[in-house]
Amino acid sequence: MKASHILFDMAKEDNRASIAARHAKDIALLASKLGDYKTAYAFQQRYSAISDSTKFENMEVEIHDLEINYQTAEKEKRIALLENEQREAVLKSKNQVLLNLVLGIGALTFLLVMLFLFYVLRTNKKNNKKRLEEIDRDQELKISQALLEGEDRERMRIARDLHDGIGGTLSGIKLKLSDPTADRELMVQRANEQLSTAIGELRRTARGMMPESLLKNGLETALHDLCTDLISSEVQIEFQYSGLPADLSMNNTVHIYRIVQELLTNAIKHGKAENILVQLIHEQDTILITVDDNGKGFDLATMSNATGIGLKNIQNRVDFLKGKLSIGSEPGNGTSVNIEIYV
Repeated sequence: MKASHILFDMAKEDNRASIAARHAKDIALLASKLGDYKTAYAFQQRYSAISDSTKFENMEVEIHDLEINYQTAEKEKRIALLENEQREAVLKSKNQVLLNLVLGIGALTFLLVMLFLFYVLRTNKKNNKKRLEEIDRDQELKISQALLEGEDRERMRIARDLHDGIGGTLSGIKLKLSDPTADRELMVQRANEQLSTAIGELRRTARGMMPESLLKNGLETALHDLCTDLISSEVQIEFQYSGLPADLSMNNTVHIYRIVQELLTNAIKHGKAENILVQLIHEQDTILITVDDNGKGFDLATMSNATGIGLKNIQNRVDFLKGKLSIGSEPGNGTSVNIEIYV
């Protein structure tokens, strides 16, 4: 039987009970008025019984209704909870998809940034390398040009020495030999002396161009001979040597010789030094060149304006050898030149 039919039958039963209770109450009141208290009491008892029964039945109905409402509420609550869990699951899934998308975009962006930075760094490295190569080429060209200019000046100096020294001596000898009135014995003696002077001048000039001992016996012997030739009653030179790399090229050897030669010339000619120390030391991968003198020195602040001391030519040779030049000097306190050449 359906619940609606049950409720309808219950409603009909309640209606009949209610009518019976009213009739019993009315009869009890009427009997009481008529003085028939026994009948009135009996129907009052019946009214009370019917009313109690009806109230109990109503209470059961109310309890039943409450139970149904409670079960309905619980079902609705479970349904709402399931719906809420479903919504949370859907929202969590959407959030996870969104998070994965954001992480993916972030990772892709990071990768693109790193690729861009790598490209920029690689491009800059290539550009920097290219610029450094261009700077090195320009520097080598400048050094080569400076060395060529130095060689041209050296040739001009040698030409002047040959013309003014040897040429003048030979011209004087020629004039004396062509003088018919001159004393032959005295003329031969003086011509011999002048020839000896010319030969010495020729040797010094030849040594200035390319010392024979450098080609035959190496740098140590050539520098030793150079120092010995420059020693005089006014100048004392001490030479200290401790070997050079066996694979040092002749070109670099010549540059080292020219550097020491120029430093000695500066110390004697411009510094007016009386005592000079020359050191050439090889330590591991470095050649150390030191020239100390007790000459008159000079002011380093005005060194760039100095002329005729050959410092520019020395610096060019040091740069060509990829070395480092340092100079210490004060007026009246001599000069100390230190050069490091890396091999």
